[in-house]
Amino acid sequence: MMGTLTEECYIYIYLGFQKPVSASHYAEIMTAGFKQHALKLLSNYPPDFSKTDQRDIMATVATRWVFGCSSRNFFEIVINMTNGKAADQSYLYAFDFPLDFPGWGDNLAFCNTHVCHGSDIVYTFDSSDRNFTSTGRQISQSHMFYWSNFAKYSSPNAPQSAASSSSSNSFINWPSYSMKTKPFLRFVRPSNTVESGYLRSECNFFDSIGYIF
Repeated sequence: MMGTLTEECYIYIYLGFQKPVSASHYAEIMTAGFKQHALKLLSNYPPDFSKTDQRDIMATVATRWVFGCSSRNFFEIVINMTNGKAADQSYLYAFDFPLDFPGWGDNLAFCNTHVCHGSDIVYTFDSSDRNFTSTGRQISQSHMFYWSNFAKYSSPNAPQSAASSSSSNSFINWPSYSMKTKPFLRFVRPSNTVESGYLRSECNFFDSIGYIF
C-alpha cells in the first residue's frame, strides 16, 4: 500500500525559494537540475509567461519527479520483480485533501489550501479531530479504515464478515493494482474516488528520463 500527496513539494519550493522566481531563473534551475533532459523538461513544463512567479510550476515538477512518479515507478518495479504476483496485494493512492483548518501557522501560511507534504498525517492518526470539518472527519475515518485493514488483512478492504457488522461498509472498494489500468484511490473532497492512470503521461515522461540527479 503506497501513496503520495498531490502537492508534496510545494512546501519545499516555497521554503527554498522565498522570493518569486522569474521565467528565466526557472529555466536556469531546470537546466541545472535536469541537464541533458532540460529541453524535454521545459517542453513538457514551460514557464507561464502570464505570471511573474514560476514557483507553482516548480512545485509541480518537483512533486512529480521526487514523489508521485518515482513512487509509481518503484511500485511497478516491485510488482514486475514478482512477475505480477504482488499486484493482487498492492494498492496505490493519491492524497488530495489540504488541511481543512488553520494548522500551518504564519511561517508556513503558503501551504493553506495546498496539499503540502505532511498534510495527511493528522488524518491518518486522527490527531486533530476537534478541528476537522465533517468532510475532514470522513477523510480521516476512511484513511484509518483502509490502513488498519491493510495491516490486519493485507487488504485495505475489510472482509465481508467484518464489513457487514460495522458502518465501514459505506467506504468504497479499493481495487488492487493492475499494470494495464493502473487504478488508485484518491482521498479527496467531497468523497473519495477510484480512478485509473494516475499522472499516466507525466509519469511516463519522467520514467523515460529517469530519477537520478
